[in-house]
Amino acid sequence: MTKLASETLSAPPPRKHLPQSNTRYEMFASSLIADIATGKYPVGSLLPPEPELCAHYGLSRHTVREGVRRLVEMGLVSRQQGIGTTVISADVAPNKFSAATSLEALFSYVSGTWLRIVSERWVTADKELAQMLDCKVGQRWLEVNSYRYRKDEINPMSQTVLYIPPAFEGIRPHLSEMDHPVYQLIEEHYGQTVQDLQMVVRAVSIRSDVASELRCPPNAPGLMVIRRYRGANGSELSASISTYPQTRFEVAIRYRLNWANG
Repeated sequence: MTKLASETLSAPPPRKHLPQSNTRYEMFASSLIADIATGKYPVGSLLPPEPELCAHYGLSRHTVREGVRRLVEMGLVSRQQGIGTTVISADVAPNKFSAATSLEALFSYVSGTWLRIVSERWVTADKELAQMLDCKVGQRWLEVNSYRYRKDEINPMSQTVLYIPPAFEGIRPHLSEMDHPVYQLIEEHYGQTVQDLQMVVRAVSIRSDVASELRCPPNAPGLMVIRRYRGANGSELSASISTYPQTRFEVAIRYRLNWANG
């Protein structure tokens, strides 16, 4: 794995000056982009591990993750569990595209949002819920009913009902603080990583009580997005059912096409 030349065991490495930008993670991302462009981190190499980047730049773990996520979105790096973050391109031209090769890229929409938690309760999956979550009838879940907002916007972007197994209920105090998916909290607090993600999108009519909170007409057209996260051996890590008004949800997929010339 690539190491920073300034790292020592006796003292932390010097903090690197970050270029001016709008946010800390954008400043960090800009610095990494420059390092990739100059060949400090050539294509095919691994970026230093997260703790080294935090120490080197004097940034928090969350800021470093957001900066690396930005590079994933740009198609410059890819992240793979058990391997690390690999530089896959030094080209940031606008006509180059990258597929979402990580959960960070796939759920980048969560960044810059917050949750308003309405209620929490323990539920036992009946036949209908078990079918939606692809779990066994009778399985117990912590059900968290919430609404997700973009910062500085009045109307919620979605109603999101989170489902968390009893083994991971320790993340409850952190749910309202997060601007990233539940799977990241489970990874941080329990060391369990997502090995499989299933996502189902359905057209629905938004029922009256949810429509009132979403500030849209009753029975308005919308989309229901069911996400199921599984770990090693198919174990359930979490699940969610989100309802979006039709104008507040969009899926965009971009692919990098590495065709040979001619």
